Order: sequence, then structure tokens, then C-alpha cells
Amino acid sequence: MKTKTRIVTPVMVSFVLFGREQSAPLSLQEAQFIHAVSAAQQAGSVRNELMQARARKERKQGICEVLGRNLSVSEWVGTLRRVELSMDGQGTVEIEIADGITVKTWNNAVSDALSNENTRVAPGGGLYQSLESINPGQRVAFSGSFVRNKTDCVEEASLTTSGSLSEPEFIFRFSGVSVAMNR
Repeated sequence: MKTKTRIVTPVMVSFVLFGREQSAPLSLQEAQFIHAVSAAQQAGSVRNELMQARARKERKQGICEVLGRNLSVSEWVGTLRRVELSMDGQGTVEIEIADGITVKTWNNAVSDALSNENTRVAPGGGLYQSLESINPGQRVAFSGSFVRNKTDCVEEASLTTSGSLSEPEFIFRFSGVSVAMNR
């Protein structure tokens, strides 16, 4: 009986949190991640930095609990917002998994090199070829791993604490992206 409840829970969470129908249901892990992040989003608009710091710490704890040590995810779903080329010909990807919550590659060589994570998509590979046939606005399923970070558990690209909380952009190393199918 618990298994049945766990299968239904992610779908219900996606409806409650985002108020829009999902074409492919969220996994439990993705729904829990979104819940941990969205719980802190409201703190991004307050001017009290102490409250923001507490919300960020709680978000970090929630993210680490959901992802565990591995930081890898499989078959999460979202909406492809951007797929572009950086100045040096590497692919960059941005996927929105909920209102104001995105996972993405670094969008330039400098940031990618400084992080030493190589998140951008190399031309000619299978992932690059898959992305060539997907348009912004399409629902996608994706797999890969987040980049570890001490401040937020996983790397977050915003320049300010307020931006990090209200519209977080989590850096992600994609291993696969495809058009989402109804499950």
C-alpha cells in the first residue's frame, strides 16, 4: 500500500505546487527537490538578510537530503527553455522544472572553466545530436548530475542571495535529454 501512495504522491505534489497540468508526471525525487527549493523561493523577495540566510540553509539541507551523495538524477521532466551555442561552439542548455526553478549548463567558457565541471555540451556527441531535434517550449525528460557546492549543496548560478532564492538556476551536467512521453 505504501508503494501505491509513493507513486501517486509526485503527481499530486506537481499539481498542488504548480497549479498546471504536467504532460509527464514527476518522479518522487524531482517533486521533493522542487518542494525543497520552492519552500525557500518566497524568502528571496524579503529584505531581511537573516531570513534569507535561514531559508537558504534550510533549502540546502532539503536538497542534500533529496539528492543524497550521488547528485545524479534520471528521467526528470521539465520544459526546455534554451538550447544555444556559446561563443566557442559548445552547446548550452536550460530546462525549467517548475516556475522560476531551472537546471542548466554554464553558458560560457570562462564560468565552465572556473568551475572545472565541463557542463556544456560538446559538438558531435549523442547528447548534442539529441538536442538538435528539440525546440524550446517542448516538455523534455532529462538525466545527469548536479554539481556539488558547499553553499547550496549543489552549484547555483545567481549572483545575489535574493536571486538564488527567488529564481534559482542550478548548474547541471546533462547526460541525456529527450522529448517527454506521457507515462
